[in-house]
Amino acid sequence: LGWPQVPRGQPAFTKKKKTIRLFWNEVRPFEWPCKNNRRCREFLWSKLEPIKVDTSRLEHLFESKSKELAVSKKTAADGKRQEVIVLDPKRSNAINIGLTVLPPPRTIKIAILNFDEYALNKEGIEKILTMIPTEEEKQKIQEAQLANPDVPLGSAEQFLLTLSSISELSARLHLWAFKMDYETTEKEVAEPLLDLKEGIDQLENNKTLGFILSTLLAIGNFLNGTNAKAFELSYLEKVPEVKDTVHKQSLLHHVCTMVVENFPDSSDLYSEIGAVTRSAKVCLWA
Repeated sequence: LGWPQVPRGQPAFTKKKKTIRLFWNEVRPFEWPCKNNRRCREFLWSKLEPIKVDTSRLEHLFESKSKELAVSKKTAADGKRQEVIVLDPKRSNAINIGLTVLPPPRTIKIAILNFDEYALNKEGIEKILTMIPTEEEKQKIQEAQLANPDVPLGSAEQFLLTLSSISELSARLHLWAFKMDYETTEKEVAEPLLDLKEGIDQLENNKTLGFILSTLLAIGNFLNGTNAKAFELSYLEKVPEVKDTVHKQSLLHHVCTMVVENFPDSSDLYSEIGAVTRSAKVCLWA
């Protein structure tokens, strides 16, 4: 396939500078769903070859600027304690206003995990969907918490941190909302399902997607100081949200640049995944 190769089993990169991390969920080989299947060698991740990345360039672009993080300590309403505030005032205010019409954060987490319709209604679900933290917000809150272990987080920050602890939050909320409206929204699904099946085949056999995943995996392993073999594909939607600390360009931009530089036979991807594009236009939650 023309992959730039490095030896398998190579130890993790050694970094000279502290860099930001990619908060993906690693998938280990023994967790692969096909581990006992003869088709495991055809599994998406098992077909990828490791590639070389410009580590000096990555260190420069993604050097951690945690010391410059805009963290403020604000006296709480009771006038007796301080809170760590890292969110934009407008965003923080919107979340705090939203919290006034929702159950307590701890109740919300339990309700979402148990799909408890008595604790959270459709309007509450839609409200929480607008509050889901971005990868950048999650990283800022976690770094601020580590830097100020003795100072509690502000109410908005604490709520976002609680939401981020719920696995597959967006999928859970969308599924729950769909479940509530199922009887009135059932419709023909045969054609979209056929597109979905075709789309899976297109992605599984697409060479450019392999280049993209290998490049992102190599970048993430360097930034995290790990040697992961795979990560949950749900992280791909977070890639545009991660920014370098120099030019504030997205990680997606840098991945695309590296793919174009290292794999001249790569395509635009979009033109090769027509079924995926059609599937993406089908709203399964309406």
